Order: sequence, then C-alpha cells, then structure tokens
Amino acid sequence: MKKNILSIILFLILTTETLSHTDHYKNLNLLEYELFRNNKSIGFHNYQFQRKNNNLTVKSIIEFKITKMGVDLYKYDALSEEQYELNQLIKFSSTTKKNKKKKKTKKT
Repeated sequence: MKKNILSIILFLILTTETLSHTDHYKNLNLLEYELFRNNKSIGFHNYQFQRKNNNLTVKSIIEFKITKMGVDLYKYDALSEEQYELNQLIKFSSTTKKNKKKKKTKKT
C-alpha cells in the first residue's frame, strides 16, 4: 500500500509541468510516409514544419483506405495543426473523418 501511494505522489510531482521537446525537428521541413497493407499502398501520412522566430507550426495530413473486392471497408482522413511557442504546445486543432463519421477537436 505504501509503495502505491509513494508511486502516485512521485508521478504527480514529476509530471506537474511538461514541455514539448521540439528540438529534434529543428532540421526538418517535411516528413512523408507512404502507408502499406499486404505490400500494397493504402495511403499516406505527411508532416509539414513551419518556423517563425520561437514558434513552430506542425501540420499533419493522413489519408488511407482499405478496400477489398472493390468495396471500401475502412476509410480514414485526418488534418491537424499544432502550434508551439518556446517548446510549449499552445494550440491544437484536428478534423478527423473515419468512414462517414466526422470529429473535430480544438484546444487553445
């Protein structure tokens, strides 16, 4: 019981403030991935990095679909944008379309 309480206290102390580590993106402007299933291309996932002074904007686009015998079994599209200022996430927005259901997320 004491170990569980100590673990919870340490977790809360060590995670009270988190900063985003964006330094590993400093030399990147674009990442492009092609998505495969059963050795066939089913879509892509791209990241675009834009910098201005101490701000970083990351735009992500995902599109893929799984088709069998000419029928779309699963279709997924997503567009998101993250904004960082001094390595801290300050804004996030996302639009996702999974099959025919559309979801939006926005955090400022």
